[in-house]
Amino acid sequence: MQKEMYDQMNETELYHWWFKSKREIVLSLAKPYLEGDIKIADFGCGCGLFLKELETYGNAIGYDYSEHALDYCRGKFKGKLVQLDLNEERTDLQNNLDVVFALDIIEHVKNDRAAIENIYRTMKPGGYAIFTVPAFQRLWSQNDINNMHYRRYNRKELAELLEKAGFVIEYQSYYNFYLFFPAVIVRFLTKILKIDKNSTIEYNSGNSVFNTLLYKIFSCEKRRISKHKRFPYGLSIIVLAKRGEEKE
Repeated sequence: MQKEMYDQMNETELYHWWFKSKREIVLSLAKPYLEGDIKIADFGCGCGLFLKELETYGNAIGYDYSEHALDYCRGKFKGKLVQLDLNEERTDLQNNLDVVFALDIIEHVKNDRAAIENIYRTMKPGGYAIFTVPAFQRLWSQNDINNMHYRRYNRKELAELLEKAGFVIEYQSYYNFYLFFPAVIVRFLTKILKIDKNSTIEYNSGNSVFNTLLYKIFSCEKRRISKHKRFPYGLSIIVLAKRGEEKE
């Protein structure tokens, strides 16, 4: 992402409706696997708030490509941090992780297949991974450009990538379902009118009442997702996958 986007994330991720809801939704899906003496990793750990939360569940490690992001992490998290380029095939990665998170990261990587295979290599056989990605290429907007995305996905595309790497998908769904149509309208209007080139509409959380309302709408999806129930569409995709047998 652009440096300015990390700065904005660091200022807002604690209370912004999208970041806060996503953390709660992901943890609601992951909690059954966050037990015992486990090793956890957050790939694309960003500014470190979610990584700090993972510390309470086990021995956590953070990976990110951006040194600027890792600097923010160091202010919140005292554990191990690694600068890692997921574009490059890494056969030296140790398979010692029980649970890994790759939240809205592989769309930032040009070679998403290499990224997924690298993540797979870090995991113990039988380990679990949670992936989230933005959904539907036709929703491409200025926000994707500002965040330096290469693509958006549909469920079939993402499933094929994960399965080719060796993952077994245990649950997959679209999410951010209830805000789908309002977001589609906003993105359509900003594209047609050629406005909001800095993504201020999507990132603005200055109005606390509006922010609270969006948080309540989005975060309520965790009840359904934690029970492995699916949404037919949404702005994003969430996947729970298990590392399969060793690849030949």
